[in-house]
Amino acid sequence: MPEQKNRNYLQRVLIIASGLAFLSLMIIPLVGLLWKSPEATQPTNNPNAAANGDLKTLQAEAQGYEQVLKREPKI
Repeated sequence: MPEQKNRNYLQRVLIIASGLAFLSLMIIPLVGLLWKSPEATQPTNNPNAAANGDLKTLQAEAQGYEQVLKREPKI
């Protein structure tokens, strides 16, 4: 009989511990989202920086195509 009590006690402890672990894994990310600052979640609105990056990318692609055309003028 005492062995059965120990087993039930151990089962209860393990069930409670696993339940708490499960709940904490669900709650901790939600708390992290609530505590984030609004500045960190909003993207920066700097259109010039994006335009400059896009322009450089397009210029690099155009230069690559020009080099291919110089190397292989007729296909």
